[in-house]
Amino acid sequence: MAKLAWTNFNLTTNGTYEPKRKNNWYATIQTANGELLETIQIKSTGLPGGSFSEIEMKYMNSKYYFPGIWTWDTVEMTLRDFIGKNTTQSIYEWFLYTYNPKKGGLNYGVNVKKTINIYLLDTNGIKTDEWTLHGAWLQAAKWGEATYDDEQPREITVTIRYDYATHVGHEKAIVKGATLNDEVQ
Repeated sequence: MAKLAWTNFNLTTNGTYEPKRKNNWYATIQTANGELLETIQIKSTGLPGGSFSEIEMKYMNSKYYFPGIWTWDTVEMTLRDFIGKNTTQSIYEWFLYTYNPKKGGLNYGVNVKKTINIYLLDTNGIKTDEWTLHGAWLQAAKWGEATYDDEQPREITVTIRYDYATHVGHEKAIVKGATLNDEVQ
């Protein structure tokens, strides 16, 4: 049996253990009019997740469990609001494309669903992971608040519901000894 030495797990010299960082990412959201929200407008985003329901089967004096239906959780995003690139208007148009408050009508689901891509990057800006939210639609929007007590930029919070998510891992992102100017093949 091979002995494992502590030096095999040295995080500073072994490039395979470079941690993924929360602050290296960008996302693209296609709005109702077909435009993409600029990445600077997206301050933070949750990543996909979900859970299985469980099926319980009783037999004699025991219970057995099996996975049931998978349900994807919603994703929360925080957006920055700008004057020149009016984030409020972009999200409001997505809302209006889904629901007409003057007539009380809903658009067909197939017309309001969009694709959202979330790209996670290494410290050199190379993609390590890519999440795609398929059939994404605006479930909720909160256009922030106005107050005299805070001078911070205004933010909009949206909740995204989607049909399913897919993940692609980019294995070539981590290259031992790579520098910022190296091209990864």
